[in-house]
Amino acid sequence: MVRDYPIVPGIDLAGEVVASQSSEFTVGDLVLAHGYLIGTGHHGGYAEYARLPADQVVALGSLTPREGAAIGTAGFTAAMSLQTLSDRGITPDAGPIVVTGATGGVGSVSVDLLAAAGYEVIASTGKADQADRLRELGAAEVIGRLPADPDAKPRPLGKTRGERCGRNWAARSSHATSTTSAATSTSRTSSA
Repeated sequence: MVRDYPIVPGIDLAGEVVASQSSEFTVGDLVLAHGYLIGTGHHGGYAEYARLPADQVVALGSLTPREGAAIGTAGFTAAMSLQTLSDRGITPDAGPIVVTGATGGVGSVSVDLLAAAGYEVIASTGKADQADRLRELGAAEVIGRLPADPDAKPRPLGKTRGERCGRNWAARSSHATSTTSAATSTSRTSSA
């Protein structure tokens, strides 16, 4: 949420380093940044230039700025969730994984990444018309978020399908917000 105006919006950015005080980045490096109040606490990705602490910037490697911007915050969050499952030893043979909000940005990327990694994905959505798209992304099954019977009374503590899905894990990812590095990089941003 923006607290002070005026501000240039854009919660993530990708671009080319045009100046750097950090040994981690040199002029011409292609980089990506998101989180850390970008676009809400200080000027964001729609600004022509952005100056950020080096520990908030990631080298794009073989990706172009356009590809990095397309992945964006949703893709990063989905990838972090998959990494968390892996870190906790939850492998595809542990059973199906339910992805709620499967038609949203994070949800749809999660379905795609999990299926590509060999997990059996059950996609939960309130948008029945998106079932084919979710199956194209790799969902083995698509379920609604509400009971099949439209007259059924919602039961928040009723029987769930969790026991069918093996261990019931909730994975959360968080971004470190440390800004202890004094080194900064200035990048020219590009829009996707």
